[in-house]
Amino acid sequence: QSLADRNSWGLASLDTLVNSPRFPVFDLVKEKQYRFRVRSINKYGVSDLSEPSEPIGLGKPQAVPNPPPSVL
Repeated sequence: QSLADRNSWGLASLDTLVNSPRFPVFDLVKEKQYRFRVRSINKYGVSDLSEPSEPIGLGKPQAVPNPPPSVL
């Protein structure tokens, strides 16, 4: 992660194995905007870093959608 107006990057923990395309990020400040880059590290090696995302700020939490209607 990086603050949107900076070019320095913070590294996520390498101690945590992630088997999902989602990764929690903590300690973000509501008034700030951030950019993110990702890379993959697996048994085949280390990928190149992705291009930085567009600036992202914290918004209102998304509501949980209603469950779909029953299909009979």
